[in-house]
Amino acid sequence: MTPLQELRAHMDASYFGFDWHATEIVLAATMCHYLPAYEPINLFLVGPTTTGKTEIIRCLEKLPKVISISNLTPKALFSIKKGKSLMRDVIGADGILLFKDFTTILSRRKDDQLEIIADLREVADGKYERWTGEDTAFWHGKATVLAACTDAIDRSWGVMTGMGSRFFVVRWPRPEGRQQAKAAMLQTGREQIIRDKSTEITCKLFRGLANISLPGLPPHMVSEIADLSELCAIMRTPIHHSGPHQQLLEPQEPEGTARLAKALSLLVRAKAALYNKRMEDIDSGDMDTARRIARDSSPRRRLQLVQALQRKNPISIGELCTITRLPYGSMEWYIAELVALGIIDHDRSEDGKIWYSLLPAFQSF
Repeated sequence: MTPLQELRAHMDASYFGFDWHATEIVLAATMCHYLPAYEPINLFLVGPTTTGKTEIIRCLEKLPKVISISNLTPKALFSIKKGKSLMRDVIGADGILLFKDFTTILSRRKDDQLEIIADLREVADGKYERWTGEDTAFWHGKATVLAACTDAIDRSWGVMTGMGSRFFVVRWPRPEGRQQAKAAMLQTGREQIIRDKSTEITCKLFRGLANISLPGLPPHMVSEIADLSELCAIMRTPIHHSGPHQQLLEPQEPEGTARLAKALSLLVRAKAALYNKRMEDIDSGDMDTARRIARDSSPRRRLQLVQALQRKNPISIGELCTITRLPYGSMEWYIAELVALGIIDHDRSEDGKIWYSLLPAFQSF
């Protein structure tokens, strides 16, 4: 049994409904950090509490150059005044920042959030320079951010838009509650043993990946990744609302697709490398990694509406409310955004009823 097979068997036996595909994506992003030729891939693992997402973050804690962070204060990453700067004095030129619960940062006051997010954006870019009349702060290096978070980040989507195209999302599903509860009771008193075993296997896995090289991307997958990058960029486009009734304003231009395309293709190749595949062995199962990241990195409510329209097209606003369980007023808001972004269109039937339809490009998103 390979270390990867051993890790999967251990996780499946220890946690009910464990999302192995999401785990593969996290492992692939971690692997990319240790390959000097490639840019870091920063991931948020988003899902309900107590569903297992934190455990995959924990099992990375003993890997080389990893720093586990419970909380951050403004200026902790790049401090100019006396005291340690996390990036300069702890991480240095190369490191992985693990956040077991990024939700604690989202609970900070707005100004603190914005300052921390701005600094994390600089971390993702690999360079920070700040000049003041008293001193300077400078950092240059490669740092990867891997963070577990609840869906509170969806209610603070400004955090994600503030980070731009530098960060991606993997959504961790909630397993069936009763079965998970029964499985959890069997773990009582063994939690630390299970975690230690996960960490041990993960360290063994990455020791075996030390000299690995990534396979090339099959040419026939290039066009699909380009399409996914464009659709994801449109789905993530911020739209501002203003006025007493939060009227819709003109959306921004979508982000460029270069960073998206490079990250999606790199994750496909890295996921294949976990299984020692060559370029000719990369298949649709590996490509599902890019498809999932493109979808999961879209705002959750927008994605819900698109998926509802994929199942029934055209559809009325009442049917959309029933499927998504959103109130009518909120549904009008989200529909207006999707229309403004050119994702859906609408038509009025002879009886005056409005029907919404998904544009062809998004049918397979």
